[in-house]
Amino acid sequence: MPKTQTRRTYKNMAKTETGKTPNPTGPLLPPAGNKDNLCFGISVAVFASGVVVTGWMWYSIVGTLMRAATSSPVDWWSVAGMAVLGALSFFIARFFLWLSILAPLMLAAQRKSYKAQERFCHLALKLRAILPGGATWASHGLMQLMLQRGQIKEAIVLGTNEYDFALKKNPKDQSLAPMCAQLGLAHQMNGDHHASILWNERAADQYQILLEGMEKSDPKKKKLLPDKQFVDQARLQLAGICCNLATSYYNVGNHGKAKNFYTRAVDCATKLPDSAEKQQIIQVSRDQVSRLKHW
Repeated sequence: MPKTQTRRTYKNMAKTETGKTPNPTGPLLPPAGNKDNLCFGISVAVFASGVVVTGWMWYSIVGTLMRAATSSPVDWWSVAGMAVLGALSFFIARFFLWLSILAPLMLAAQRKSYKAQERFCHLALKLRAILPGGATWASHGLMQLMLQRGQIKEAIVLGTNEYDFALKKNPKDQSLAPMCAQLGLAHQMNGDHHASILWNERAADQYQILLEGMEKSDPKKKKLLPDKQFVDQARLQLAGICCNLATSYYNVGNHGKAKNFYTRAVDCATKLPDSAEKQQIIQVSRDQVSRLKHW
């Protein structure tokens, strides 16, 4: 779940005692101006570099194959080597294609070029069959843009379809926690707290499994251990999801579970390094727990 949405949700949690769902929909996205052109230019440059590299490889492959085939006897070692190089060129071309989408997309996110982000996400989804690792990250980014624009129902439809598609491809996929969290937030923004609980619990379970796996990692295998920043980010996301779950449970009248998830959010946040997000989660959760002390 993106930090901007998470922070907005925390601020609205203190207002849930009215029984109404807060509407965290942000303002319309501002125009990006020339920021988009820079991102598109980088994409074209990376793609052109890939065409040049693979073109040079195939020029060398074809020339070597012709010389090997016309020699007497046939140079089978050269033929085999060029066959391997030809297969390698496919992976190199696929890497450049992936990089021509991901690199400008990351730049667009940093520069807040929303038009470029949307276009590259759509392009990644169209080409997901040949991109390394698929394009789950693209659907997640597109959902984030939709929620920022207030396109809540469209985001729910997109996220649900992408989740089903990912599960059909890999029923044991454990990397869908961010998407589940986005769907939970989207349903909460739409006022459907029961659906929000369903998706947020899926996200919380996946993050919990991820964190438990990290804690059980062998300290001697340092190269295999995840970066501490990655662990802290996963724990921060889990704390935010617990806050969202508590809010939804409160709004459906299950105050006992609401209190439990607020307490869980505090326990999770206290393990994080000092930050504004940490303090906000702890403050909001403790305030709500004190109000629910009789449950």
